[in-house]
Amino acid sequence: MTRVSAAAARIESTSPGASATRATSRGLGRASRLAPLSEKEFTRQVRDLAAIYRWEFYHPWLSIHSPRGFPDVVLCRPPRLLLIELKTDHGKTSSHQDRWLELLRGCPGVEVFLWRPSDLDAIAQVLA
Repeated sequence: MTRVSAAAARIESTSPGASATRATSRGLGRASRLAPLSEKEFTRQVRDLAAIYRWEFYHPWLSIHSPRGFPDVVLCRPPRLLLIELKTDHGKTSSHQDRWLELLRGCPGVEVFLWRPSDLDAIAQVLA
C-alpha cells in the first residue's frame, strides 16, 4: 500500500459511519453497502486528509453572507493554493458554482477542483 492510499484508507476508516456495517437478513457483521456520505461528512474527510498533509484548511462556518457559488473549501500550503467545490457522489453543481469554477480556473497559479467522495484516492494524491 502506498503512502497516499494508506492515508486515504486511514481517513476512510476514521470518518464517522465509514467503518460501520449493517446487519442483513443473513446475519450480523456481514458488510452491506454503506450509506452515501453527506457533504458535511465528506468535508470532514477532506479536512482530516488535509491535516495529515499539513495543508491550512478554510471552510466558511456560515456562507449566508458570501457570494453564491463560491467554492466550499480553500486549502493553502505554499506555494500551492487550492479552491475546491465538494459534492456528494450524485450532487449537481449550480450555475453559480459552475461560473465560479470556470472563472477561478482562468487564474494562473490557482488549482481548482470539484471533488466527490469517490475521488478520495485522487484527492490524497493531490494533497500528498
